[in-house]
Amino acid sequence: MSEYVTNKRVSPRVPMPIIAMAVLSLIAACVLGFMLLWTGQRVQQYEAKISSQNANVLAEQERIRILRAEWARLNTPERLDLMLQKAEQQGYYESEGGDDADDTPAQDTRRGALDHDENVRRVRGLGGSPVEERE
Repeated sequence: MSEYVTNKRVSPRVPMPIIAMAVLSLIAACVLGFMLLWTGQRVQQYEAKISSQNANVLAEQERIRILRAEWARLNTPERLDLMLQKAEQQGYYESEGGDDADDTPAQDTRRGALDHDENVRRVRGLGGSPVEERE
């Protein structure tokens, strides 16, 4: 019976390669965990940046929509006719009549004055720039 009972504590020896593998596995797990955390933070930062950019795009699209609506309102034929009538009344150019012997449009030296033909073309929807007449 003395063979089996001893006062010495017997500890099993673990081979060195197994300990090295355990330490390397622990280090690898820590490095991979850090990389995962860092990547997650970067993803959140980029998502916030994308969200901010999308908000900016939506704001710009809204501004464009508003500007298009204002442009459409400003270019209605009724409004252009009214502007043309007011400009004629204020004397920015002479009305088209048969009084002039030569058919040249009236020249106005005031700033912002347009010749009659150009205004008529704009009102009638033929474009924003004067249309050249064909001979």
